Formats: sequence, structure tokens, C-alpha cells
Amino acid sequence: MEVNAGVTFHEAQVALARQWIGQDPNSDQKEVTLTLPSATTEGIVVSGKTPAKTETVPIPQSEEEAREVVARFEHGSDDIRGDENVSDSVAQHAMMT
Repeated sequence: MEVNAGVTFHEAQVALARQWIGQDPNSDQKEVTLTLPSATTEGIVVSGKTPAKTETVPIPQSEEEAREVVARFEHGSDDIRGDENVSDSVAQHAMMT
């Protein structure tokens, strides 16, 4: 889905946050750095031994640009096989509808 859209999950997440929260007019922040969890021998737990993996994502400049990023990410699944052949419930499956 990310390959089809050309937008990563984290970019879409930051763009959606930009839509919901808006832009602080007094801020000149252009990007967000996310700390990502990583699997370790202890499981997915952050401890002093766990090196932090980070990803820096640009913040969309406008609300319209943020909407475009989210829309591109949503449409990344358009070419992926749908679920038309899957029943919505056990009852529909039993009735073969």
C-alpha cells in the first residue's frame, strides 16, 4: 500500500495530525522525529539496552497539502485485491450470500 501510494504510514499519520490539530502560527517547526519501537530479545520493550530507531517526517505546510497526503495513502489500496468474495458474517457464509 505504501509503495502504491508513494506515502509511508508515518507520513500519513503526521499529515492526519496536521489536519486535526492545525498549525501553530508561532511555530517554525518543519518536521517531526518519531521514535519507532524495535524488536529485541526482551520483546517489544524499550529499555536502556534498546537502541532507539527514529524516522524524521516533514510536516505538511498547509491543511490542503495534508489532505492530499492522506488521500494518496488511502488510495494506495485501490489496486489491492478487495474482499468482495468474503462473507460479512458467519450467517451470510452459511447462506452462501
